[in-house]
Amino acid sequence: MKYNLYWGDSHFNIRTHQIDFIEETIMHAQEALDFLPIAYYPFFVYDHQGLQVETDTDRKIFHKHWERVSELIHDYNNPGSFVTFLGYEWHGNRRYYGDHNVIYYHDFEPLVDYQSLEELYEHLRKHKGIAIPHHVAYKIHQRGKDWNYFDPELSPIVEMYSMHGSSEGCNTPFTLNRNQSMGPREYKGSIQAGLERGYKFGLIASGDNHMGVPGYWGNGLMAVYAESLTRESLWKAFQSRRTYAVTGDRIKLKFGLTNGLFMGDEAKVTPPYKFYVSAEGSNAIDRIDLVKNNQLINSYVHLDKPFTTKDKVRFKIRMEFGWGPEDYLNKQWNEWQGRFKINDGEIIDLESAYTWLGQKTECINEQEYSWNLKTKAREHSQHLTFTVEAPISAMINIECNGETTEFSVKKSLKYPTVIAYTEQAKDTIKEQFGLEPDQIENPDHFYHHAFKLKIHRSIIEQDYQVKTEFIDQYAKGANWYYVRVYQRNGQMAWSSPIWLSN
Repeated sequence: MKYNLYWGDSHFNIRTHQIDFIEETIMHAQEALDFLPIAYYPFFVYDHQGLQVETDTDRKIFHKHWERVSELIHDYNNPGSFVTFLGYEWHGNRRYYGDHNVIYYHDFEPLVDYQSLEELYEHLRKHKGIAIPHHVAYKIHQRGKDWNYFDPELSPIVEMYSMHGSSEGCNTPFTLNRNQSMGPREYKGSIQAGLERGYKFGLIASGDNHMGVPGYWGNGLMAVYAESLTRESLWKAFQSRRTYAVTGDRIKLKFGLTNGLFMGDEAKVTPPYKFYVSAEGSNAIDRIDLVKNNQLINSYVHLDKPFTTKDKVRFKIRMEFGWGPEDYLNKQWNEWQGRFKINDGEIIDLESAYTWLGQKTECINEQEYSWNLKTKAREHSQHLTFTVEAPISAMINIECNGETTEFSVKKSLKYPTVIAYTEQAKDTIKEQFGLEPDQIENPDHFYHHAFKLKIHRSIIEQDYQVKTEFIDQYAKGANWYYVRVYQRNGQMAWSSPIWLSN
C-alpha cells in the first residue's frame, strides 16, 4: 500500500494568556504543517514572592478556554488540506507518572484531570483518545516516565525529542539538558529503557514550546506515513507506529526490510535480515546508524564524491534570515521582503522552517518564489530551503530588502554568501543615539548590529540523498531495530523501530 508523508507538531502548547490569538496560531499552522494536534496547557504560572509557581487550580477558566479551543479545532479541520485534533497536556499527577499529552479522535471531548494514569487510560478507552509520554528520560517520579505504568494501545507513540532535548538513552546523541531545572536525564525513564522492557511504540518528535508557534524549527516535528490527509488515516498511522522523529529539518526517511516490512511493524522472520534505508536530507547526509536492542551494530558514513557533471544538476540551497543588534538598540524586529529566481531551470520544492507567526511565501511560477518574513534579533531566525534543478551555468538571482545578489549555480556549489544590512544598522544607531557613522570610532559595530541573510552553500543530490542497506546475519530470538540519521548541519532523524523474531 502506498503511503504519503505528512508533518505535524503534536506538542504545541496553547496557554491561558495565548487564547486571544489562538486563531492566528492555527492559521500559521496551516502554512507550516499538514496536521495539528493542539495541546492546550491548563496551568497558570504566577509570581509568588519572587518564586515562579505553576498551578492548575483555576478550573473554571480552563474549561471556558477549552470550549474555545474545541470550537476552533472543529472549525479548522479540513480533510485533504489541513487536519486538526483536539488535545491537552494532562494535569494529573504528572510528577509521579510522567508528563503525557492527550489527543482525542473526536471533537468536543472533555478536559479531565484524573490524578492517576490508570484513570486517564480508562477514560481514553471510552472516549477514543491516546496519551503521548514526553521528555520521558527525566528522573522517574520527577516528571520522567515510570514504565511500570504503560499501555501501548493507549500510548502507541512516544516523544523521542522536543525542545527539552532527546530522551533516547544516556549514551546517545543530544542530551536532555535544555531545561536545566528538570535535568539531567537518566536511563530508567528513557526510550531505550521502555524498549528494553519489551514495549512496542512508535517514535515522534514535537515542540513543547510555549511561545504560541506550532512547528517551531529546531524543537522537533513528527513525521507520519498515512494513506491520506484525514483524521481516520492519520489515527490509523499513529496506532500502527508509522511515524518518525526529526529535530527540525524535514528529513525524508524510509526504513524497513526488503521483504516489505516497514518501520513500526512486528513480524516473525527467518534471518538473515536485510534492511533498507532511504534518506533525503535538507542538508548533506553525514551518517546513518543501525541500532539493534539499544546497541549500535552498524553505520553508513557518507563520504564526499567528486562532482564532475557539466549538465543539469539537482541541488538544495538554503537561505537563513536573522542575527541582528544587541538588545539595547530599539530595532529588534526585522521584516524581510524578497524573491528567489532561477533564470534557467525549475524550482522543484520549498521547505520552510519558521520560528515565529505570520511568515508567508508564494510560488510565482516554476522559476520564482517571493517571501514576506519577520525575525527578532538573535532569537527568531527563519529558513527557506529550495530544491532546484538547473544547468550549472544557470544564474540565481536573489533580491531582499533592497539588496540584489546574483551568482551561478556552479559558484553556489562552492561558496556561501553573507549579506549584512549595515546601512540599516547605521540608520538605527543614528536615529536612536544621534551619531553619524564617521563619529563612531570602531566600525565593527555596524556589522555586529546588522540583520543578516546567509545563503548557504548549495548541496547536490548525491550528498543529500542516500540509499543504503544493512544486513544482520545472525539474529536469534526477539530483537528490535531502528535507525538514526545525522545531517552535517547537526539536524537528526530517528525512525520508529521494527520488531522481529524467529
